[in-house]
Amino acid sequence: MGNQQSKTSPDIKYLINTRKDPIHFKINDDFPYPRRPKPKEVDQQFTEILKTCILTEDQNSEISSLKDDNKWKLICKHRYFLLTGKNRSPESSKLKSKAQTIIEGLKVSDSICDIDNLYEWLTKEAKEGDINDFLLNDGLNVLLNILMKAETCSRATQNFNKQLIILQIFDFLTTFQQVINSLVQIPKALNIIFVNFNKTQLALNKFVLHILTNISWNSKDGPQLVLEAISFYKTEFGYKLRFEPFIRILEEVKNVVLLETITMFINTLIESPSQEDKRGAIRSEFTMCEIRNIYKDIKEKINQNRYKIEDSIYNARRGQFKKREPFL
Repeated sequence: MGNQQSKTSPDIKYLINTRKDPIHFKINDDFPYPRRPKPKEVDQQFTEILKTCILTEDQNSEISSLKDDNKWKLICKHRYFLLTGKNRSPESSKLKSKAQTIIEGLKVSDSICDIDNLYEWLTKEAKEGDINDFLLNDGLNVLLNILMKAETCSRATQNFNKQLIILQIFDFLTTFQQVINSLVQIPKALNIIFVNFNKTQLALNKFVLHILTNISWNSKDGPQLVLEAISFYKTEFGYKLRFEPFIRILEEVKNVVLLETITMFINTLIESPSQEDKRGAIRSEFTMCEIRNIYKDIKEKINQNRYKIEDSIYNARRGQFKKREPFL
């Protein structure tokens, strides 16, 4: 894949079938490479990239002989250039916006590294005009499709890392009113988001409920769409009552942060509808679930110091959880 100037500093240059300009870079540089995963995962991702490359036999032989560390660097650089549109000729760069390039890149590759790069761009570089461009280029639907696949896969693998980064992105995006306006117009969008609610995953739940809270308070149709998403969840996972997932967590939870998150969301469900009769109906539905007795038990447990007071922060770039120090 190009000429190697030395064994330790390969000079990489090659073509891919979704891009006119070649990708060209040196592997050994100051690029902030994420931590390399296990060799088996590196080989799987590397093989997927090779399928998109236009290589001669010599190039194919050359890169196949790279060691795992260099393969991982090539994977990261390859995806970085696809997501950012960098390394293109000036003429080619004018054809597509950064948001369009990123979205097209996600259609080709949606690994955690790719999604993390999207998160970094959105939260650190993108301006409001870029957010609008992201919407115009169907970015929400692309993210929802990736999230849907990740959630389905996690039921078997119990690996929630990809979902978590995507939910962080949605959590950031729903701070923009135009994003909320667009999201509520996408059929079943809130169903796709809420189905990631998982009583064993504190970090997932915090983001899911915060996203739906933003939508409930900032969209006229938000409260009803959130209720429909909860009803879908009830059917999908076989609950008898639609608020049963929250009731079960309140009965079993030992973590104060999760308790607070659920309680605040229940308050949003009750208070966000504009019509008094709808607020009253939701309140009655929770009353039928004996929530008053549950809150009474919670108060007793708080007085007895029976809750764990800790939180978890997910580091998207490192792909691991870190515990916060207790805040009492």
